[in-house]
Amino acid sequence: MIDMNRKIKTIDIAKKSGVSVTTVSRYFNHPELLSEKTIQKIEYAIRETDYSQDPLAKAMVTGNSDLVGVILPNLHETFFTEFLSQLELYSRKKHLHLLLHLSDSSAEEERAWIKQLCAYRVRGIFLLSRQLPNEIAAHLPVPIVAIGRESSKVKRINSDYFSGGLQSGQLLLSNGCQAFAYFRGSQYTEYTPEYKQALGFEQAVKQYPYLHIEGCRWNDPYSTEVRQEAEQRLEQLVTTFSGKKIGILCADIMTANVLTAACIRCGIHIPSQFEIIGCGNPVRLYDAPLPVTTMEQDISLMAQLAMEALNDPLICERVVPVRMVRRETTS
Repeated sequence: MIDMNRKIKTIDIAKKSGVSVTTVSRYFNHPELLSEKTIQKIEYAIRETDYSQDPLAKAMVTGNSDLVGVILPNLHETFFTEFLSQLELYSRKKHLHLLLHLSDSSAEEERAWIKQLCAYRVRGIFLLSRQLPNEIAAHLPVPIVAIGRESSKVKRINSDYFSGGLQSGQLLLSNGCQAFAYFRGSQYTEYTPEYKQALGFEQAVKQYPYLHIEGCRWNDPYSTEVRQEAEQRLEQLVTTFSGKKIGILCADIMTANVLTAACIRCGIHIPSQFEIIGCGNPVRLYDAPLPVTTMEQDISLMAQLAMEALNDPLICERVVPVRMVRRETTS
């Protein structure tokens, strides 16, 4: 019988589960090499003995901990919260623990936090913010998996943004739209995935009147300033494309919701006068009752691929398909 007053060791788990110490070690480090039956026996022994690993002691012995860093720009956007949730599920299966940091101020702050993560001997870092330049991210002393970033220098997971933009333009064209606009929160460069989305959209509608509108950072959709700016943007479109049915693609779902609410306030009928498509999983505002058509990402698959890429030495891009989900803001 195990004395529960002393610290439980892996040898105790081995005896309790009827396997070798090597097998227990493999359970913690490479569970994919074990059968489901063996995993269940070891997990039963862990529950029965109330065993817990000492991550700092393990790091000192092996040079690695069971910690993985996650750097997000914010938790306001649904993509980041859903990705974090899915990443937690996959990390749990591999007996890894996530250390979260929100980085929305500067590259210097982000580098300081990464230095702290390295001191914890993390196995790697999932990088979703864009503060740190690609050149610096590529030379960090831990494996980096970037999500939503364009760079040949780091491993990265992206949705098929070009296809999403192309499909959006084709759908709006088939619904009879005669002029088009692309809305994005901030200026893009060729190093951001939205650049590909815009290229795909422009390719689909290149024979038609088109506006590219940036600077719509509408993080607070209920503020007076945001509502007024959205209405001004709509007035700009109506004036520029007088008499034409207008199709809009938004780089994010919040912008799509803000524009939908502005259309309702201004008496613009959707979808006969305007059609709107957003990018991302749906979130609705109380004053935008129309559910928005969206180009949705497979966030679960992105999280799974990110976890798999952590130990993959190959530096490449893994591209995840997107799917169009039609709702009431398109015909």
